[in-house]
Amino acid sequence: MSIFLKIIEKIESSRFSLTLWGASFLSIILVRLLIENWLQDFRFKSGLYIFYQFTHTLLFFLSAYLLFVFTLSRLLKTRFRSAANVMLYGHLIILAPPLLDHIISSGKGFWSFYKFDSLAGLLKRFLTFFGDKPDIGITYGVRIEVALALFFIFIYSFIKTYGQRNFDPVISKGKRNFLKNYCLFKNLKLRIGNSSAILLQKTLLYSIFVTLVSYAIFFVLGTFPSWIAIAIDGFTKGFFNVTEINTAQMFLSPAIFFSREIPDIVSALNIKMSFVYALFLTLLLVGGSWIFFKKKFLAIVKNARPPQLLYHSGLLAVGLALGIKFSGSVLTLSFFNILSFLLLTEAVWLAWLASVVANDIQDQEIDAIANADRPLIKKVFTIDEYKTLGWIFFFGSLLFSAIVNFKVALLLLVYQAVAWIYS
Repeated sequence: MSIFLKIIEKIESSRFSLTLWGASFLSIILVRLLIENWLQDFRFKSGLYIFYQFTHTLLFFLSAYLLFVFTLSRLLKTRFRSAANVMLYGHLIILAPPLLDHIISSGKGFWSFYKFDSLAGLLKRFLTFFGDKPDIGITYGVRIEVALALFFIFIYSFIKTYGQRNFDPVISKGKRNFLKNYCLFKNLKLRIGNSSAILLQKTLLYSIFVTLVSYAIFFVLGTFPSWIAIAIDGFTKGFFNVTEINTAQMFLSPAIFFSREIPDIVSALNIKMSFVYALFLTLLLVGGSWIFFKKKFLAIVKNARPPQLLYHSGLLAVGLALGIKFSGSVLTLSFFNILSFLLLTEAVWLAWLASVVANDIQDQEIDAIANADRPLIKKVFTIDEYKTLGWIFFFGSLLFSAIVNFKVALLLLVYQAVAWIYS
């Protein structure tokens, strides 16, 4: 136990800057994509396909990462940084599924994506570890990956829980002699032994609980499109009447966003789920920042100048309306069109926030006199933290807008250039 505890403590105490963490996480994602495409000889893979494969993979695993960091840090009562370090090392396991599928299939490969099913079918699959047909959807490799991840989460939960609650039943020599004199030592030893046994039992049960919660997260992520289809179509068709066919029609049909069409079903799935996970990731980041970094989060919100966010949203809406009018396009109010508009709105907001960060860094001397409530002046962030935050806003803006349309990403890049020249 002590050896494993020392290993865990060493991982938890690793010093990662946000930049180093981002480079490490991105490297894992890129190696995963390289393995997947290399094993398939890069056949039938256009640059556009690989881009949306990248956005889907990145946003999926980043969402999963944050979900597990938040969950484990809360359930195990450990520091956010400690859980983040352990999960970063643990994320190396995502490299295994494509290799395992390649070996098990004798080089033929399996189609790994999601499991589609009805509400009743999902419940059955939950109880049977994703159910039948492991050669498509949740494949052999993915199931082995999940099983290994759950095993390590159980071990980590047990070590952390037992290590925090255990005590060393050592009694000093003087107290031991005193207790012996009163014939109480044996009784105390018995009570200590019983307490240890009870502690061990409670630790095992709690570790199993944490593992089951983790399995539920894995399962929802692996069947996410089905839950979305049930939530959307359930109001019209009945929640128990939405089948895997309805989910496939929603996510594998050609993607049409405004006037742009993506006929390839795999790319359509990648784009649609990129929309979903981009917005889901935003909710995780906002919620996590509020819980773990409340002071810094409120400083960002206040410094964002909410009227400016509304102003930028209005510019986007007017520009979109004018584009539809003069191009003669017909806008359908579909679920994914709504998501794409929300994602564009967020991209515009992030572009504005990135320009604010750049301007604040350049105007520190002036702000120290005229705007003493700026985050840098109030020392809410260090200069390195603030620069890193600016880069996150910058790249987030470009990534989210490029998912919807590369032309919008180019416009926002020019917007950033103008803001930089102004600063």
